[in-house]
Amino acid sequence: MEPDRIVFTAAVAVLWAVLQSAPCIAAETPAPGRLPPETAAYERADFKEALRLAVPLAQGGDAQAEHTLGLMYASGQGVPEDFVQAARWYEKAADQGLEASQNNLGTLYVDGKGVPQDYAKAAFWFRKAADQGALQGLFNLGSLYESGHGVPQDYKQAAALYRQVAESFFADWSRHNSPHPDKDRSAGGD
Repeated sequence: MEPDRIVFTAAVAVLWAVLQSAPCIAAETPAPGRLPPETAAYERADFKEALRLAVPLAQGGDAQAEHTLGLMYASGQGVPEDFVQAARWYEKAADQGLEASQNNLGTLYVDGKGVPQDYAKAAFWFRKAADQGALQGLFNLGSLYESGHGVPQDYKQAAALYRQVAESFFADWSRHNSPHPDKDRSAGGD
């Protein structure tokens, strides 16, 4: 294997491990303590409360509540696992532009869970999420370009999408992990 291909493959593997470790939970990263109540209940594993709060909101068309129900049905947390219901709720939220639901719905189309396997529909939903800057959507769309599933195989496009993910991920990581200048000075540093 060529050295460039080895580096590329290793970078993709690292990105895949990071991005695929969990489904998209929230479309945005709200300020701490500002999660919608049903999402906060879901994240603290109070699934009974999450369900109680999410159902009426989702029935009223609240996209984040619809997404929370999609998560619950996809994982079988608080409700019986039901990918048809997960796809139904994800699609309602995805139609309202919720990038996390767009990505998760695309994943269901790739896997053929709750919907017929359809790589073109997966690409459609991943592109919607990617167009909003969702890293998982960008990565998943890159994966489709690499494999040629649902889109014409295009290694250059796949590499460009992976590069975009890596640059965004590492810029965000650096921003959150670099020393804060004020902290250094208050700790006695010059």
